[in-house]
Formats: sequence, C-alpha cells, structure tokens
Amino acid sequence: MPLTNQQIDQIEQIYLERRNRAWDEAERKRAAIEKAVPEFPRLEREQAELRGRLIEAKRGGSLRLAAEIDKQIRAQILMKETLLQEAGYTLADLEPRWACPLCKDTGYTDKGKCVCFRPTLVSVLYHDSALWDRVNEESFDNFDITRFDTRPDVANLGGDSARNVMVKNLRAAKNFVKNFGSRMQNMLLYGPTGTGKTFLCNCIAGTLMKEGWAVVYMTAVEYFRLLADMAFGRSEQTIEDLMDSTDLLIIDDLGTEIETTANLSLMEETIDRRMNKKQSTIISTNLTPDDIRHRYIERIASRLLCYQTLPFGGDDLRTSLRSRRINL
Repeated sequence: MPLTNQQIDQIEQIYLERRNRAWDEAERKRAAIEKAVPEFPRLEREQAELRGRLIEAKRGGSLRLAAEIDKQIRAQILMKETLLQEAGYTLADLEPRWACPLCKDTGYTDKGKCVCFRPTLVSVLYHDSALWDRVNEESFDNFDITRFDTRPDVANLGGDSARNVMVKNLRAAKNFVKNFGSRMQNMLLYGPTGTGKTFLCNCIAGTLMKEGWAVVYMTAVEYFRLLADMAFGRSEQTIEDLMDSTDLLIIDDLGTEIETTANLSLMEETIDRRMNKKQSTIISTNLTPDDIRHRYIERIASRLLCYQTLPFGGDDLRTSLRSRRINL
C-alpha cells in the first residue's frame, strides 16, 4: 500500500529517536566508566595515537615497526578490558545498544531495506510504534523465572506452582518462535492480571520482529476500535490491509472490549480470516475457559479454546515488585 508523507516522516522519526536513544545511553555509560576508571581516557588517547602510527608504518612499508605497534595496541586493549572488568564493565558497554544491530537503527543496510523496516512500517500503520521500546525491555534474555512463586497452594493452577507452569509456558513460547513461519500457530494465554502474560507476549513479539516478521500488538479495546474505523471507512487502511500485512496478530486483554453484536461479528471475522490464510494469532485474557464459553457465542469460544492454551497463575508480579521496593 502507498505511504503518505506523514507516515514516511513518522518512520524516519522513529529511527531517529532510536538512534538518539542508543547514543545517549552509550554516552551515559561512557561517563560512568570514565568516573569509575580515571585512567580510561588516557588509555583511549594513547591507543588512538598508536593506531595512527600503525597506519603510517604500514604505508611506509616498515613491517617490523608495524608489528611492534600492533603488539602495543593489543596490550592496551587487554589493559582496558582488565580495568573495565574490575569496575564491572566490558568493552561492549562503550558501544551503542541498537534496537536493530543489523542496520544500527537506520532502517537500511548495504543490501537495501533492513529486516526491521517492515515491522516498523506495520507498527506505524497500526499505531504501535512504541512496541520496539517495550520488546527491548521485555525479552527472553531478561526473563527472570525466579520472580515466580514456588508454592503450589497460592497459584490456583491445579496443584502446580506458578514457577513450574511458567517454565512450561516459556518453553512453549520459545517453540512458537522456533517454528514460526513453517506452520500456523495460535495461542491463548489466560490467567489473572500481572502473572506474566503480557511479558511473554512481548518476548515472542520482539524476537520475531528482529527476525523481520511483521507483528501487530493491540489491546482488545484498541483492536476492535480500529476494526470499526476500518469497517466504516474512518481509516486509510482496510481490514484486508491489516490481515494481509500482519504475520502475527497479538490481541491483549480480550474481554475488556465492550460486548456488542458488532464486536462479536468482528471477532469471528478475525479468527476465521486468519485461520483461512494460515496466519498466526496470540490472544491473552484474564478470562478463564469457562468465562470465555459464557461470554462469547459458541462459534467463537470453540475456536479460541482450540488454540494452544497456556494457563497463568500466582501473585500479581507488578504489585509484589512495588511492595518489595517500598519495603527496601
């Protein structure tokens, strides 16, 4: 679909903000490093001087001198690494932490548009440009399983603990990512608020987006509002555009939308259209399977409960984390 000038500007602004954020974070780390390791700036200057001498030696054909300078540079690097390690840092901390390392948050590589461009485009079209920020904070790499309770009596999970169930859910999520694109996969994540559903969705979304898949992630309220706008011509995009451009659709907090005949119809259309096109969908909800059966018509409920279902339980992690912070 053709992009408007406003959408092109939005995409450019998103990439600019990502680059600025990465550089700002790197500058803050460098300032902290220079404060913790006073010798570091001097070593940096000396290393830069040595690199300049190395270039001159190679140009002049002085191979013995070049080898000696190269040896000095490696010694400097080793010294820097040692000092950084003692202060709790690494050389990698000096580099910007790009949202997309392939294009360094420009949207383009030597081969053209980066794999991150299409997911970014989709996020602009469907108003979720902040998703990249969220998935960089909530990923498989920083998933802390120890936050989940080991007591089975408080989890309300049929005698299992929240941690044991989350281990299984985490494995299922990683398998979802591993097999994505080879077959249609659908997931239904259900359980109380604050038990890890949204975090796990972000883990999946972030991994797939960085592989170049287009992910649309919306709350149920946002999603049904968008579909209504599309159905009544209040949006530049159509329902067909949304479905055709989206590799993975994630609907968060199903059950918070207003119960109307129109929303039920749109929900059924979404499920059927994506299943017919072999497109994957993930839905999270605070509703139990019994709640789903009572809230939705049988055609919708039966389809949803045929998804791979992942239960969640235990304490509200956000509340317990706030409590620990207060106690600290």
